[in-house]
Amino acid sequence: MKKPILFLSALACLISCNKENIEGELVGDWFRSHPINVWGGHDQPSFQRGENRYTMTFKEDGSFILDRRTFGLYEGTTLDDLNAFKTDYGNYTLDGNMIDIRLTHYEWFDSLHEDMTEPETKTLQSNFKWRFLDATGEIDEDQLTFKYHQNTGTGLNHYVEEYTRI
Repeated sequence: MKKPILFLSALACLISCNKENIEGELVGDWFRSHPINVWGGHDQPSFQRGENRYTMTFKEDGSFILDRRTFGLYEGTTLDDLNAFKTDYGNYTLDGNMIDIRLTHYEWFDSLHEDMTEPETKTLQSNFKWRFLDATGEIDEDQLTFKYHQNTGTGLNHYVEEYTRI
């Protein structure tokens, strides 16, 4: 009878030991940026204008912040001009390299909306999770590879994002 217990113990270790534990390494601020591709119109090629800059923060108390800022997207603006931002807030827990992120609210502002004079805040449903499904993190020195799925309403999209510790 000891063989089934030994087999189950080995199987449990295979499943859990395969997850790299990133606890302790994940806490801090992570950054990435990328240029924005703009649709050029019918029969016109798309072109790059503006840049999105992301700062993702994992705090020791389990809180999470993702801040996206858009610069130089709108005509007549430069990469020094903030055009829009969205900041997601929530909490996270870790299990090996699995990151369970639950968003609670977000704040946003977009200068394209002329009647928008200050940022707006929206509270989300309890345990709101559609944004970061099956999220994992892999850390190599100061680089974080963040993988997740997002439910877009038409299906799940898979994302792999590279962040640098700041």
